[in-house]
Amino acid sequence: MNIIVIPARSGSIRIKNKNTVLIKKKPLIKIILDKIEKTNLFTKIFVSTDSPKILSLVKKYKKIEGIKRPKKLAKSNSKIEDTLLHVLTKIDINVNKIKWIVTIQPNSPFLTVNTIKKILNVIKKNTKFNVIMTTTENRADLWIKKKDKSITRLFPKAPRSSQKRIPIHEENSAVYATRVKHLLSSNKIFDKNVLPVPISKIEGMDINDSIDLKIAKSLMGC
Repeated sequence: MNIIVIPARSGSIRIKNKNTVLIKKKPLIKIILDKIEKTNLFTKIFVSTDSPKILSLVKKYKKIEGIKRPKKLAKSNSKIEDTLLHVLTKIDINVNKIKWIVTIQPNSPFLTVNTIKKILNVIKKNTKFNVIMTTTENRADLWIKKKDKSITRLFPKAPRSSQKRIPIHEENSAVYATRVKHLLSSNKIFDKNVLPVPISKIEGMDINDSIDLKIAKSLMGC
């Protein structure tokens, strides 16, 4: 079996209480929870949080279970791996029966259920990779700064026309899927090689700061 974990700590440096900030009078995290609750994802779903407010909110959902996260795992420098390992110790499921753990970020409000289902389908067919993640294809002409403070093209042989460039896969943080055996043996959600699942720039939007929040509200007609 596979499980889904939504990590939602209460603290946030750039946006105070980001996961419960209101968009159209609805807490940000509730947007993704509502989407998941209405689907038939035949898998267990958990929210890991140190926030009493979020735990209380999760209790209103039939298909989603809240896991109280220790404060020591909810700091700005806490690792997501430690949170996932904590969840595995708290749920009433034999870890050996869990093949994959899918991490969905609550600050990606435009993520669709179809993408979540697609990730779960990719998991079923994948036998080679330990990690799968959503990405956004980027065809930008990237430049890097040199020691003399001038800049030079990162890929000097790339075509000047963006349509002719090979896209770079940008990590958008929306969804990660990690084989549980790999997580337990390496304590990492990543591996040397990762299978990408490209999604649109809007769907992969990650709300990190006040500008992101303004853009998200504008796209939602706020």
